[in-house]
Amino acid sequence: MAKMGPEIWTAATPDEEQRVYAGVETDAASVKRDALQLRQWLRDEPHLPDLTDEDDAWLERYLVCSKNSLERAKRGLDCYFTVRSEAPGIFADRDSESAAFKRTFDFTYVATLPKLTKDLHRVHIHAYAPPESYGGDMADFSFEDLYRRLSMTMDIKFREDLCAGEVCVLDLQHNTGTHMAKLTATLPFVRNFFACSLAAYPARIHQIHVINAPSYMSTIESLIKPFLKKKIQDRVIIHPPGLDSFYEHVPKAMLPRDYGGDEASLKELSDKWRQKIEAYRGWFLAQEGVKSDESKRVGDKSALAEEIFGCQGSFRQLTVD
Repeated sequence: MAKMGPEIWTAATPDEEQRVYAGVETDAASVKRDALQLRQWLRDEPHLPDLTDEDDAWLERYLVCSKNSLERAKRGLDCYFTVRSEAPGIFADRDSESAAFKRTFDFTYVATLPKLTKDLHRVHIHAYAPPESYGGDMADFSFEDLYRRLSMTMDIKFREDLCAGEVCVLDLQHNTGTHMAKLTATLPFVRNFFACSLAAYPARIHQIHVINAPSYMSTIESLIKPFLKKKIQDRVIIHPPGLDSFYEHVPKAMLPRDYGGDEASLKELSDKWRQKIEAYRGWFLAQEGVKSDESKRVGDKSALAEEIFGCQGSFRQLTVD
């Protein structure tokens, strides 16, 4: 499928792509061959949708991000199409022209930095907008709407980008008591979002940085960390006030100018993501029907529930108001 909308990042060069492939012990020719196997496997599974050759590039990236393991990619794809069916509160109604979608950009800036790090990692920054930018009234702020938007960015990212891993940055400078209250009220939804996303999207998370953390950061940690797998919890780095320690991990020059870097502001980069998602509107609407048909699944899905939620998991938890 052809790329749509503005260019958000600088794509990996052919040499960098080869480095990414080499990191998972494969090459471009092998990835193309194995992606065709994945498409045939999807065709053979009665409950999963058939894909076309337009999806081959996506399957290639999905396979690479699954550490070049066909079995891991198959499990992930089963999760991907199943949660789209079982969790419509997260993965349906993703219309960029809806008022709910547009409101999220008033309250949050989410951006992908244009350049790769020296280790070929892609850096993403999530920050709450300053209260003065939206008048301080958060009545319309919704974590459900925000995370639905994040699922859209992940879909596009894995369709267009190839990298060796992801670096996520959470800026809590403008986190408020209202954010905390709304987060606490939607914890079941947040848990489902993390569980589904980590199972369905093969993100190779290298690090998670928390900057401008408030004095009550321990409370935020206690709410969010239980949703993350232990290996990801161990990759969370909480920085002291200031950005000097953060610059040791993400070079200052590649950051937005409001973080001391050379790139456009975080809001400008976030607005480009908005244009990108809007350009994909037709694709997202068409994807409403591209999901698993559980009436055709052979056998039960208890193993898949465990893949998503752990040994205590159940798809009944996916009910989202």
